[in-house]
Parts: sequence; structure tokens; C-alpha cells
Amino acid sequence: MPVSRTTKKASESLRHYRNKRNFLRTAEPWGVSPSPSSSSLRYVVQKHAARGLHYDFRLELDGTLKSWAVPKGPSLNPTDKRLAVHVEDHPMEYADFEGTIPPRQYGAGTVMVWDQGRWIPDGNPKRAYEKGHLKFTLAGQKLKGRWSLVRIGGARNRDKNKWLLIKGRDEAARTAATDSAVRLATSVKSGLSMEEIAQARHDTWHTDRQPSGGAPSNPANNRNHHLRQASFVGLRDDKPAHLIVRESTAHVPMSQLGVASRDEENSPRSSARARGVGVRKQTLKPTGVPTVAGIRISNPSRLLFPHDGITKLELAQFYERIAGWILPHLRKRPLTLLRCPDGQGTGCFYQKHVTGQIHEAIDRVEVEERNGPACYMVVNTPAALIALVQLGVLEFHTWGATQERLDRPDRMILDLDPAPDVPWREVSEAAGLVRTVLDELGLRSFLKTTGGKGLHVVVPLERRHSWGEVKRFARCLAGHLARTLPERFTDNMAKRARKGKVYVDYLRNGQGATTVAAYSTRARMGAPVSVPLMWDECSPALRSDHFTVHTIEARLSQLTQDPWAEYATVQQHLTAEMRQRVGMVRREL
Repeated sequence: MPVSRTTKKASESLRHYRNKRNFLRTAEPWGVSPSPSSSSLRYVVQKHAARGLHYDFRLELDGTLKSWAVPKGPSLNPTDKRLAVHVEDHPMEYADFEGTIPPRQYGAGTVMVWDQGRWIPDGNPKRAYEKGHLKFTLAGQKLKGRWSLVRIGGARNRDKNKWLLIKGRDEAARTAATDSAVRLATSVKSGLSMEEIAQARHDTWHTDRQPSGGAPSNPANNRNHHLRQASFVGLRDDKPAHLIVRESTAHVPMSQLGVASRDEENSPRSSARARGVGVRKQTLKPTGVPTVAGIRISNPSRLLFPHDGITKLELAQFYERIAGWILPHLRKRPLTLLRCPDGQGTGCFYQKHVTGQIHEAIDRVEVEERNGPACYMVVNTPAALIALVQLGVLEFHTWGATQERLDRPDRMILDLDPAPDVPWREVSEAAGLVRTVLDELGLRSFLKTTGGKGLHVVVPLERRHSWGEVKRFARCLAGHLARTLPERFTDNMAKRARKGKVYVDYLRNGQGATTVAAYSTRARMGAPVSVPLMWDECSPALRSDHFTVHTIEARLSQLTQDPWAEYATVQQHLTAEMRQRVGMVRREL
């Protein structure tokens, strides 16, 4: 296919940009696929803390981003004429770049996507650009209305790179007292401040990451898509007859599963809201700003589940009401979080390391990683839980160990992940078969929905095994199931091997791997929740996404006992006989 004139011109115009950068050291995009200009032209402003703080103003034209460095940033006051220094063209992919350019590289420093949207030129933009006088309308998230870019000296000074950025006189303009646009200080892409971006690990929070459907131990990079969405299937709300009882709000779930000490629970940072379902939903400070569990909720009306009409305030109130159920599954465990500041399905990203703006209510734990120690977040109180909801967290994923012994897991998890063509009846039957095998080995197991498309079989363990031992046992168990019932199970994660079968994912048992916590929401349409079940509830009538934010509290109020009430009292470990029966050979991983 012949190269288009626009593509060739764009590639040539990026030569200066590429010559300035070492792409083995910087994550900035090379620009492999320049796209031609169209009637819908992109616009972006990136806040850039290089040698000096400035704002990079970029307009799509001829398949690249025409770029100007604006030292003082845009002004909403039409009387201000802000200097804009014309710099090299940037590739279209650069509009999505947010992160840190490494030291000793060109432009080293932190880059934020400060604003983005569309720009609508007056007349022919190419001709206006050549003449040095662009007039246009911005339809950004922060900047709107009429603007001009004017080259100093006009058409006579084509070799000069100094321009002026000027706000037009319209409804979006502001007076001298209210002209500060740069006070809007967070990213429109990630919701992070410059400090948070600078402190974030480069591989944990980029919004071009796409979750893989399970726990995010190593999310894959995908620059063209946002978070996958699952379709919501409305099903019956029927339950086994023995679960239909009068409502009760005094239930205290899983009182001994990793809970804090009595003194800790009575501390000022704790709350009685963690010990029951029926609690007040919010308080209002004199300013009218809503607070939940003592945490101020900014943008309370922002829809975090837009398809389901659930606002940030409503989600915070939901978590406050179920705090007593979810906190035992979160306490003392390092977290990986899925944040969606703009709501489910838009700009979601994973985060596990503490950044500068994390609320003081959230505890920290130091974790040794390959590149040295890192600081992870831990949720021990209702306030910490709500502080993360305030940041747009829609999913809580936990380690399989607590902070006292991060080197010794206290559980083994088998994630039953069905191929798309496997009917749900076979998924529930597969869970029952796994339970039978575990029972024969002498291991007590517990069941929960993932809120997605599968089920988790959880085996509590005494903290006497290494991560390697537990992972290897889980791998051998998955292989044993695949060999014994090859028509039902596979331990091969390749898609071609999974057709018509349930994949037994044992990788949740590696050090640093995580699993979605019980009672955590999932960032999917329908706002499903991961929910512990009693084994006799496992049936074709109760799918993995059956319980949602709208329905889970009705279930909790009708329970006579916690489905996992005995979880914390189980004492078991992996014996030599068990290893032999699953075909485990004694050797180091």
C-alpha cells in the first residue's frame, strides 16, 4: 500500500523530535502510526516539570501535534498575552503520554496530561498556521471557548519561534481576579497530581493498562483500549430456603479473620460503623461538603458506575455500610487497587505503591521488590476504606499474606476461569469437583464469586510454607485435575487449550500476586461484587456476577451466619502425603 502524502509529511516532521530522544531510556512514544488530520482534531495541554515548570500546548495538524511551550500556562483573561515558544512537532501518540522522563534525557521531568479534548479551527487551519495566526475554539475538559495563537511579527517572521496564546472574549473568559486556569492542578487522565505522578512507579498506574479479567499481578500493556467491560446478566434473586429469615443489622461477620486487636478497634481511627450493616450514610460539615467515615468526598455526584447510576458518594456510603464485612478480608494485607477516577470503563489504571497524596488514614507496609523496598497501602479501618473510594478505587485486590509474615502465605487460591463457551452449570459443577478433590486430600476449602465470570476456591493455610511451596502445590493440583478430568479442566493458560474447559489458574499463589477481595466491587457494568458463598449455594442459578451493589445488602441482612464463619478457625497445612498424591516432586522451584 503506498504511503499517503500526509503520513510521509508527518514522519518527516517528527525527525527533529526523534533525534532528540533515546527511546531505549525514555517511555515517550516513537510515533509509529501518524494519523491524518480530520474534521475532529485532537488537542492536549501537558504540564511539564523539566528544568522549569511550563505547559506544552499541542494541536493536531497534518498527522502530528504542533507544539508550543507556554512558560506561565494558559490564562483565561483576554488581556493576558502568554508567550508560547514553538517547539518540534510531536507524534499523535504523545497526547496520551503521562509519566516521568528519566534524568539526563531530553526534557527530563514529570509530565501530566493537564487537559485534553478537541479544537475547532476557523477556516483552513494549515493556511492560518503558515500565516502565523490561528483562531480556534477549544472543547477541552478545562479549557473552552475562543482562543488565538499569533506568531510575533506575523507572516514576516516565519523563522521565529515566538508566538502568543490569547483567550478570546466569550463566556469562558475570566477577569484579572479570576483568570488562573493553572490552579486546576490534577490530571484529566489519571486524576493524579504532579507529586503523585513523580512518585508513582512507572509500571503501576499508566492508564493505558488493560486488566486481564483476574487479579492484577502483572497487567498487560494496551495502548488502544480501556478497561474491558463485562455484560451484566439479570438473574433471579432466589436463595436456598434456609437463608430466608427476618432482617437483622446486628450481625458481626468473621470476627476473628485477621481483625485488629481490641485496643486497635477502639482507637479513634476505628469506627463502630465497621461492626454492623445499619449505619448512617453521611454527615455534612458546615460547608456542605459530604463526609463519610470522616473522609471528605469531593465531586460526590460523579458517576463511578455510569451505566448503573452509582455516584462516588453513594459508593462511599455503600462501603461504609458493609465495612464490617469487607475489612476482615483487607486488614494487614498489601493492596493492589484498580482506580477509575472518571468512572467504570474510562481511564482505569492499577496502583499498588504509595504516592505523596495518599490519605493519612491509610496504613503503609514496606515490601521488598526486585528493585528494592517499596511502600504499599493497607486498609485497616473504615476511614482508610473510604479514603480509597474517594480516589476512585473500584476494586480491592489483596496479597495472600499479612504484613506480619509477608514471606509466608496464609491461603491457597484456585481461580476457576471458564472459557467463553462453557455453560455456567459446568462451572458450578467444576467448583464442586475441586472441593471433592480437596476434601479427599484432607483440605478444607471455601467458595466465593469473583464478580466476573468465574469462581474462587480458597484454602486457608497455617503460615508455615513458603510462596514457592504453595504455588508449586497449586500447580501440581491443577495438573492433577487436568489429567484426571481432561474433558473438564485444563492447566494450560493458552486460549486454544481452554476451549470448552475450565482453566484452573494457580498463578494467584505467587509472591506479589493478588486476588480480588471478598465484598469488593468489580469495575464492570452492573456493579457486581465478589461474594463468599456456602458450598450448598453453588448452583446454576447463582452466577459469579449475581450479587451487585444494589442487591448485596439484602443478602447480608438475611444471613443467619457468615458463610465463611469457620474460615479463621481452620488449622491445616500441606503434608508430604498430599504432595505425593498430587504428583509433586521434591525440588526447589
